[in-house]
Parts: sequence; C-alpha cells; structure tokens
Amino acid sequence: MESLEKRLVLNPFGPPAAGNRDNSWSAAFTGGFITYIVSNRHVVINVIDLVAL
Repeated sequence: MESLEKRLVLNPFGPPAAGNRDNSWSAAFTGGFITYIVSNRHVVINVIDLVAL
C-alpha cells in the first residue's frame, strides 16, 4: 500500500489509477484496492473506501 501511495502522489490520475463516472478513482495494491477523490486545489488524495482482500 505504501508504494501505491507514493505512485499516486506523483500522478493520481495516471497508472495504476482507473477513473470512474462519479469523479472518484480506484487503484489496486497487493491484497486490496482503494477508491479515492483528488482535491482540485491541492494534490490531496482523500480515501473514501479501502478494501483488503
């Protein structure tokens, strides 16, 4: 999860992110995935769902 966080901070809209229709994004990590939104004013990733599989 930590390596995914570092990759998303650099580019929250690029790989491994997948866009959704409701302005949220998803990205998978080993053992689960997160769904998040990104603030337009600052690069802040707000996690709205964390699923551990």
